Amino acid sequence: MKLSIRSFFTDKTGQVVVWQWPNPPLMAWVVFVIIGKLTHGTVQRGSALLAVIALVIWDLLEITKGAS
Repeated sequence: MKLSIRSFFTDKTGQVVVWQWPNPPLMAWVVFVIIGKLTHGTVQRGSALLAVIALVIWDLLEITKGAS
């Protein structure tokens, strides 16, 4: 498979993609980070754990199904 700069910025239909909505695991990560910053104690630790889990899921999805 030949990769070029153009293929990095286009989707499967050839449309140029500059930005796209984040997928649910990444949005969950943002929510859990915000919750962690606004709380303390057990809730903060729990949200930190859930944030890491959301990022791992997002990473795995990007590795297996990512466009670029």
